[in-house]
Amino acid sequence: MTSMTRFAVVLGVLGCFALSSCSEPPVAMTLPQVCVEANSGKTITTEGYLTLGGSLFCSGDRSGNVRCGLYALAAPGEVDFNTLPMGVRIVQGTGANQIEPVERGFRAEDLVIRDAQGNRIDVSQPVQVTGRMLIGEKSCSMDADEMKMTGVTR
Repeated sequence: MTSMTRFAVVLGVLGCFALSSCSEPPVAMTLPQVCVEANSGKTITTEGYLTLGGSLFCSGDRSGNVRCGLYALAAPGEVDFNTLPMGVRIVQGTGANQIEPVERGFRAEDLVIRDAQGNRIDVSQPVQVTGRMLIGEKSCSMDADEMKMTGVTR
C-alpha cells in the first residue's frame, strides 16, 4: 500500500468517526430531567405543552436566525418562575419547525407554530421538541430544531 493510499484510508476512517459523532441520536428525557448542567450542549428530545409565559421575546442567534422564546411545561398552565422552566427558542419564519412573525399587540391565540410537516401546532396538546440544550446557573433553554405533535390523532 502506498503512503498516499494509506493516507486516504486513514482520512476516510477519521471522516466516518467524525460523521457518526455529529449524527448521534437525541437523548429522550422527561421535562424534569432536562434542566441539569450536564445536559448543556447535548441534543435532547422531550415532550411538553408550549406556552408564552407572559410575553414573546425574539432575537438573533449565532447562525443568523431570529429565534422566539416560549416555554415547555409538563402540563398545561402558567409558567412557574420559582422553578427553572425550560425555554424553547424557535426559529421565526413561515415554514416547518418555525413560529410565524406576530404583530404588535398580538394575543396568545394569534401565535402560529408549525411542526416538522408544516402543520399548525395545537398548543393545547403536548408537543415533542428536539434540539440543543443551553443551560446556565439560572437558565435552561433549547434551540428547537424539530417539533412533532403527540397525543392527538389526525
